[in-house]
Order: sequence, then C-alpha cells, then structure tokens
Amino acid sequence: MSSRRTAAVATALRWGAHRFPFVEDEVADLRAFVPPGSVCVDVGAEYGLYTWVLATLAGPSGRVHSVEPLPGPHRWLRITARLLDARNVTVHRAALGARSGRGRLSLPMRRGLPVHGRAYLSPRARTGPAPMPSSAPPAPWRPPSAPSTSWPTKPVWSG
Repeated sequence: MSSRRTAAVATALRWGAHRFPFVEDEVADLRAFVPPGSVCVDVGAEYGLYTWVLATLAGPSGRVHSVEPLPGPHRWLRITARLLDARNVTVHRAALGARSGRGRLSLPMRRGLPVHGRAYLSPRARTGPAPMPSSAPPAPWRPPSAPSTSWPTKPVWSG
C-alpha cells in the first residue's frame, strides 16, 4: 500500500525533475511506463528518487524492489520506507552482477563527499563487503521475472 506520505514525496520529486539537477528528468515521465500493479526494480537506488515515484505509480497492488549495496543509503532507504509507510517497497542490500559472491565496493569522493552513484567493485575498496546475488541459484535474492519488453537495463535480468 502506498501511503499519502509516499505520494506527497513522489509528487515533489516529479515536480522537481525539470527544476533541480539532482532529480533526473526521467522521474517526471515514469507514469507512461508504470501502470498500477507493476513490479519494479530500482537498481542502485541510492536514496530512492525513483523508488518513491515507482511505489506511488505501482500502487497497493504493485511492488517495488529497491536494491542498494552501500550501507548508508541502504539504511536510509529502509528507514524512509518505514516512515513513509511504503508497504509495497522492499529494500535489498545487494549489488547485482553476473554471478553470486561477495565483493568490496569502492566509493569515490568528490569535494570531500561520497559519490554513491559511482560506486564500483574493486579489490582495494574502502567500504565493506556487499552481497552480490545473481539470477542463478543459490542467490539470497532474485529479481522478479523479466518484463516482456526490450529496454536498456535488460542485461540486469539475464544476470
């Protein structure tokens, strides 16, 4: 169930999409692609700019899987989902890759601040290990079945 609080955040994000540089323009146009009842995956969700809009569009009969491997943003997503009463959102602490395993994430810094959207797997990373499930067993989490459309992130589904 998507609460009024989630809907209010989603409305603010859609409004800000063409006005603020930290909200991608695509956020405003997701309605054309996400009908009620959809199952959505926000890969590398960071702080949930897409998650909250997707949760509102998918509605109470839909689901949003918000996938974020970094501990700080993952914690933020979990707490925010609870505060917004976003019952159709499931937050996963995982990185998606071609095979199951564990890896270390490197988190680049810019002007003394972390750039979460640019995190990558590295043997010399500063952050701790992150689970990396794939679509092959025995992954602890598997994405829902692939959509029947051809879209740029389709490789995520083939794992």
